[in-house]
Amino acid sequence: MPETPFIWSSLAPVTPEICLVVAICAILLIDVFAGERRAGLTSTLTLLALALSAALTVGYAHVSERVVILQGMYVADELAFVLKLAGFLVVAVALLDVAQDGVGGALADAPAVGQVHAAHARLGGELDEAASGPGDEGFGMSD
Repeated sequence: MPETPFIWSSLAPVTPEICLVVAICAILLIDVFAGERRAGLTSTLTLLALALSAALTVGYAHVSERVVILQGMYVADELAFVLKLAGFLVVAVALLDVAQDGVGGALADAPAVGQVHAAHARLGGELDEAASGPGDEGFGMSD
Protein backbone atom coordinates (compact mmCIF):
# COMPACT_ATOMS: atom_id res chain seq x y z
CA MET A 1 0.00 0.00 0.00
CA PRO A 2 1.65 3.26 -1.10
CA GLU A 3 2.02 5.68 1.77
CA THR A 4 1.79 9.44 1.29
CA PRO A 5 4.72 11.19 3.01
CA PHE A 6 3.76 13.45 5.89
CA ILE A 7 3.56 17.07 4.92
CA TRP A 8 0.95 19.47 6.26
CA SER A 9 -0.81 19.76 2.92
CA SER A 10 -1.31 15.98 2.91
CA LEU A 11 -3.73 16.45 5.83
CA ALA A 12 -6.28 18.17 3.57
CA PRO A 13 -8.59 15.13 3.43
CA VAL A 14 -8.68 15.06 7.26
CA THR A 15 -9.69 18.72 7.54
CA PRO A 16 -13.45 18.06 7.96
CA GLU A 17 -12.85 15.64 10.84
CA ILE A 18 -10.44 18.03 12.55
CA CYS A 19 -12.96 20.85 12.19
CA LEU A 20 -15.77 18.66 13.54
CA VAL A 21 -13.75 17.58 16.59
CA VAL A 22 -12.82 21.17 17.42
CA ALA A 23 -16.46 22.26 16.95
CA ILE A 24 -17.74 19.43 19.18
CA CYS A 25 -15.35 20.44 21.97
CA ALA A 26 -16.37 24.08 21.66
CA ILE A 27 -20.10 23.24 21.58
CA LEU A 28 -19.79 21.05 24.67
CA LEU A 29 -18.06 23.86 26.56
CA ILE A 30 -20.61 26.41 25.38
CA ASP A 31 -23.45 24.11 26.42
CA VAL A 32 -21.96 23.65 29.89
CA PHE A 33 -21.65 27.37 30.48
CA ALA A 34 -24.83 28.50 28.69
CA GLY A 35 -26.97 25.83 30.35
CA GLU A 36 -30.73 26.04 30.19
CA ARG A 37 -30.72 29.79 29.49
CA ARG A 38 -30.03 29.23 25.80
CA ALA A 39 -31.79 25.94 25.05
CA GLY A 40 -31.67 26.17 21.23
CA LEU A 41 -28.09 27.35 21.03
CA THR A 42 -26.54 23.88 21.14
CA SER A 43 -28.60 22.48 18.28
CA THR A 44 -28.03 25.59 16.17
CA LEU A 45 -24.28 25.46 16.68
CA THR A 46 -24.28 21.73 15.94
CA LEU A 47 -26.09 22.30 12.64
CA LEU A 48 -23.60 25.03 11.74
CA ALA A 49 -20.69 22.71 12.58
CA LEU A 50 -22.20 19.97 10.40
CA ALA A 51 -22.71 22.42 7.53
CA LEU A 52 -19.13 23.70 7.86
CA SER A 53 -17.78 20.15 7.96
CA ALA A 54 -19.82 19.20 4.89
CA ALA A 55 -18.49 22.27 3.04
CA LEU A 56 -14.94 21.37 4.03
CA THR A 57 -15.57 17.81 2.86
CA VAL A 58 -16.61 19.06 -0.57
CA GLY A 59 -13.71 21.52 -0.69
CA TYR A 60 -10.84 19.46 0.69
CA ALA A 61 -11.75 15.79 1.17
CA HIS A 62 -12.75 14.98 -2.41
CA VAL A 63 -9.84 12.98 -3.81
CA SER A 64 -9.52 11.51 -7.28
CA GLU A 65 -7.57 8.44 -6.16
CA ARG A 66 -7.14 6.49 -2.95
CA VAL A 67 -4.98 8.35 -0.41
CA VAL A 68 -3.47 6.69 2.68
CA ILE A 69 -2.13 9.08 5.32
CA LEU A 70 -1.20 9.09 8.99
CA GLN A 71 0.71 5.82 8.72
CA GLY A 72 -2.27 3.92 7.34
CA MET A 73 -4.77 5.08 9.97
CA TYR A 74 -6.73 7.23 7.52
CA VAL A 75 -7.81 6.28 4.03
CA ALA A 76 -9.57 8.76 1.76
CA ASP A 77 -11.35 7.61 -1.40
CA GLU A 78 -14.59 8.20 -3.31
CA LEU A 79 -16.64 5.93 -1.06
CA ALA A 80 -15.41 7.70 2.08
CA PHE A 81 -16.36 11.03 0.49
CA VAL A 82 -19.92 9.92 -0.28
CA LEU A 83 -20.45 8.20 3.07
CA LYS A 84 -19.11 11.20 4.97
CA LEU A 85 -21.55 13.55 3.24
CA ALA A 86 -24.40 11.07 3.77
CA GLY A 87 -23.51 10.84 7.45
CA PHE A 88 -23.56 14.61 7.85
CA LEU A 89 -26.97 14.73 6.13
CA VAL A 90 -28.48 11.97 8.28
CA VAL A 91 -27.26 13.54 11.52
CA ALA A 92 -28.56 16.96 10.46
CA VAL A 93 -32.01 15.57 9.58
CA ALA A 94 -32.21 13.69 12.88
CA LEU A 95 -31.14 16.81 14.79
CA LEU A 96 -33.73 18.92 12.99
CA ASP A 97 -36.41 16.34 13.80
CA VAL A 98 -35.48 16.33 17.48
CA ALA A 99 -35.28 20.13 17.57
CA GLN A 100 -38.76 20.47 16.06
CA ASP A 101 -40.68 17.64 17.71
CA GLY A 102 -38.57 16.80 20.73
CA VAL A 103 -37.28 13.33 21.49
CA GLY A 104 -39.83 10.82 20.26
CA GLY A 105 -41.12 13.08 17.48
CA ALA A 106 -41.76 12.14 13.87
CA LEU A 107 -38.95 9.58 13.74
CA ALA A 108 -40.52 7.77 16.70
CA ASP A 109 -43.43 6.77 14.44
CA ALA A 110 -41.15 4.49 12.45
CA PRO A 111 -42.00 0.80 13.00
CA ALA A 112 -38.56 -0.19 14.28
CA VAL A 113 -38.50 2.64 16.79
CA GLY A 114 -42.00 1.74 17.94
CA GLN A 115 -40.88 -1.84 18.51
CA VAL A 116 -37.93 -0.65 20.55
CA HIS A 117 -40.24 1.53 22.67
CA ALA A 118 -42.61 -1.40 23.21
CA ALA A 119 -39.76 -3.72 24.21
CA HIS A 120 -38.40 -1.09 26.56
CA ALA A 121 -41.82 -0.66 28.14
CA ARG A 122 -42.14 -4.44 28.66
CA LEU A 123 -38.62 -4.80 30.03
CA GLY A 124 -38.83 -1.58 32.00
CA GLY A 125 -41.50 -2.98 34.27
CA GLU A 126 -39.56 -6.20 34.79
CA LEU A 127 -36.33 -4.31 35.47
CA ASP A 128 -38.06 -1.97 37.90
CA GLU A 129 -39.47 -4.94 39.81
CA ALA A 130 -36.08 -6.67 39.87
CA ALA A 131 -34.28 -3.52 40.97
CA SER A 132 -36.58 -2.82 43.90
CA GLY A 133 -36.07 -5.13 46.81
CA PRO A 134 -36.15 -4.98 50.56
CA GLY A 135 -34.32 -1.99 51.93
CA ASP A 136 -34.37 0.00 48.66
CA GLU A 137 -36.85 2.57 49.97
CA GLY A 138 -34.09 4.83 51.30
CA PHE A 139 -32.39 5.11 47.92
CA GLY A 140 -35.38 6.33 45.89
CA MET A 141 -35.76 3.02 44.08
CA SER A 142 -39.38 2.41 45.01
CA ASP A 143 -42.40 4.01 43.40
